[in-house]
Amino acid sequence: MFAGYGCEEDLRGVEFRAYGADPLWDLTISEKGIRFFELGGELPRFAYAPANVAPGRWVHSSSRDCGREGSHPSR
Repeated sequence: MFAGYGCEEDLRGVEFRAYGADPLWDLTISEKGIRFFELGGELPRFAYAPANVAPGRWVHSSSRDCGREGSHPSR
């Protein structure tokens, strides 16, 4: 049995999850949207869009309600 942060979390529908330290942050990409959180507060959410897959990377592109676009390659 595994124990630790997130072990009890329901990950159905989660396509990608990453955590980092110094500063603390996490990124979740799921059917509910793209959410980035860093210590001190959650940043704006982006709408979910399927990844464009290329050799060695997945690129998720999306836009917020205000029309600004964001893109982040995940490896």
